[in-house]
Order: sequence, then structure tokens, then C-alpha cells
Amino acid sequence: MHGYDGHPEIELALARLYEATKEQRYLTLANYFVEQRGTEPHFYDIEYEKRQQSCVPKSDGTPWMIKSKSYSQAHLPLSEQRTATDHAVRFVYLMTAVAHLARLRQNEQQRQTYLRLWQNMVQRQIYITGAIGSQGAGEAFSSNYDLPNDTAYTESCASIGLMMFARRMLEMELDGRYADVMERALFNTVLGSIAFDGRHYFYVNSLEVHPKTRRSNGIYNHVSPVRRRWLGCACCPPNIARLFTSIGHYIYTPSTDALYVNLYVGNRVAISVDGHALRLLISGSYPWRDRVEIAVESAPPIAHTLALRLPEWCSAPQASVNGEPVNCEPRKGYLHIRRTWRQGDRVKLSLPMQVRRSSTSATTPKSTPTSKGGRSYFLDTTGLPLLWIFESFIRLSRTLAISCSSTSFEWTANSRCSIRVRLIRKQEPVRQRWDSSRLTPTTWFSTQRSQTSG
Repeated sequence: MHGYDGHPEIELALARLYEATKEQRYLTLANYFVEQRGTEPHFYDIEYEKRQQSCVPKSDGTPWMIKSKSYSQAHLPLSEQRTATDHAVRFVYLMTAVAHLARLRQNEQQRQTYLRLWQNMVQRQIYITGAIGSQGAGEAFSSNYDLPNDTAYTESCASIGLMMFARRMLEMELDGRYADVMERALFNTVLGSIAFDGRHYFYVNSLEVHPKTRRSNGIYNHVSPVRRRWLGCACCPPNIARLFTSIGHYIYTPSTDALYVNLYVGNRVAISVDGHALRLLISGSYPWRDRVEIAVESAPPIAHTLALRLPEWCSAPQASVNGEPVNCEPRKGYLHIRRTWRQGDRVKLSLPMQVRRSSTSATTPKSTPTSKGGRSYFLDTTGLPLLWIFESFIRLSRTLAISCSSTSFEWTANSRCSIRVRLIRKQEPVRQRWDSSRLTPTTWFSTQRSQTSG
């Protein structure tokens, strides 16, 4: 039987099954599905004609997958595709499989395919938050630089798929740029999509929400101002759970000559090096502060290289081993430290986080996209009856201060991480104060609703 799946997923499973069993048939089948997609005569057309001629009840109209083959990334063979298009989740799932196959098969054509499509996505079709898929119609990419804030779809699963894609690229070629994108998606979209209680979720992660307008304007039907207990299409909650339980594969990328540390997430790990276990403990308050500490807990001395990612946003990183400074000259975004590691050795990494104003295609004179470290904040300064600040903004560094001359308001955070803002209602300034230590996600949105209802 010839053909391929509609929603690319089986390719991912087959590639991993091959790695577990070393049975060539699984790798061959995964590659077949990838290479057949989009070729002529088109499998979807053939299958549709067969069903029309059979006893299967006729459909009222032409199915969506027939009319819009790009929805399944099947409009062209992959080697001919030039842009990230249509359904964002399907795209990154398929590209994850292509990157995985390129590494397993050492296939340069497949490598060039995923590199070309990755570049189009991260240079022209990605939000400052690491979110992708800008339109609700088809949960899809739109066109280059079309990245609206208020109608953004930016599905949680799409950012998870982006992390999966970046991880496979790191396994193919270790370059810190891929880990930078992975970090941005994790810190700004994936973590923001789930509530602190772990029981409420965003499916859609729009960057701007007007609750009153949303109730009366159908173009915002996909947008929710609060996280839901459950979702009609419940793909995001288990996908988030899968990511969290496999986060170690994203934090580290082991190679024969080095252990690459991609994400600075607190954890304890044991990595096999020449038959011995290299045990590490990562701690610190990153990403809220700039300090990371890596302690070696292995009993026997182990000669190996630790490759520590130096994020592209950090212009003046500093590192030391047991108090001795280390020259921070990166190679493809990583600082390589080669030595015989002994129990008690400590690596300290400082990644100063300067507040940066960013320019995006969605920036307007009334908005200020701002970044600090790997985190992004979007401040709307005028024109709203109320300045909406989402709960993730509360977790600012205690030293963060931002001023916007257009409205002359200041945003500061004291030692309790409370936030003072100037709100604008009916052209008259109102001062309000929220204490983050007393707010949960639920009470935060309740506070917002109660203030807009008056």
C-alpha cells in the first residue's frame, strides 16, 4: 500500500523505534513516509477517488485535506518546499522527523531541507516569545512577518514541537542558536501555557487580550483570557506532561567528546563517560537571576569536556572553575571546559541580563516589546481602558526597572516582587498595587475582572 499519514507523528515513533531495536525496516518505513509526501500522483486524490467509488457514504463537499494539501505539508515534496506553511504543529512534527532521519541516515539532502525551512521559520515567522503559528484559520503559519498580537493563535503544542525540532537539530549539529530558540519557547510560551497548579491550560497563547472586545468580536473566538480546566481538543495537557518528563533530553546533549549543557534548569544528572558516571548538580536562580552553578558529585576523577551554552543575548558572560576565571571564548555558542573533573569541583557561570527593547513586526507606537535574559515582556502603554499585566510578568527580577516616555510610567519590582503600575481609565491616572505573594493565577484574573467591571 502506498501513501502516508495526514498528521505527521508515526515518523517520529518509527525513528525512535529504529534506535531502540536497530531494525532497518523501521527506519526505511519512516523515510518512505517522509519522501512520499507531496509527490504526484497525489495519494490524497487517489484515496478520495477510491472512497467516492465505494459504498462509503459520499461527503457533502470536498474534504479539507484535498482542498488544502499544505495543511498536511503535502502540497509539494519536501525537497521543493521553501517556506514554513499552514498547520504549525504538523510542520514542526514533520521537520523533527526529517532532522532525526537526516542524522540517522547521514543524508545531506534532508539536512539542507530542514535547515532551509528552519531559517524561514525563525527569521520570518516566529514571535519574540518563541511561539509559532500566527493565525487561527488552520492553526497555521500565515506569511512572512505577519505576526499579529491580538489574533495570534500560537498553540502550546506548536512551541513544544518547535523544541522537539530544535533538540533534533542539536543532536545533528551542536550550535547554540538552536538551543537559544528552544529556551525562548520553553520560558515564554510553554511554561506560560500551564497554571501554577498544573491543572489549567492555555491552548492558544495570544500576546494581547481585550476581554470586553473578545466577547463581541468573532475574530477572537479562539482566544481565552483565562486558562481552562480542560480542552475540547486535549492535545496540549499530555504534550506538556510529556515534555516535562523528558526535559533532561533538552537540558543536555551528550556527545563522544563533550557533554553539552543547553538549558540551565536545576537538576541532578548522571552521564556515562567511558564506563564511569559523571554526576552533576545544576543549581542557581536562573532565569530570574544571572547565576548558574554546576557542582561535580562523581567520586572517581573523570576526564571530559563540559560545553556550556553562552546565550546570544548575553554580551559579557563570565565563568570560573573552583574560583579560577575561565576565558569565555565560545565555539558555536558554547564554552568548552576540558579537564579531569573531581568530586567537589564547582563551575560558576554569570550571564548578565540587560533589559533590551526589541523591535518586532508587530510593534506599534503604543507597545514596547522588552526582553531580559531569555524572557520576553510586552508592555502596552496607552489606549486601553486598563493596562493588562499577565501573571507571568510578576516573576521579574527584583532589580528590573522600565520607564516609557510616552506615558511617563515606571514599572519597578521591590524585594517582595510587587509591581507598581500607572493605569489609564477615562484619561485619568489611577495607581494600583498588586502583591505577587498573595496572588494565584485564579485570583490574578479575578482581580482583573473585578477592576474592569466597574
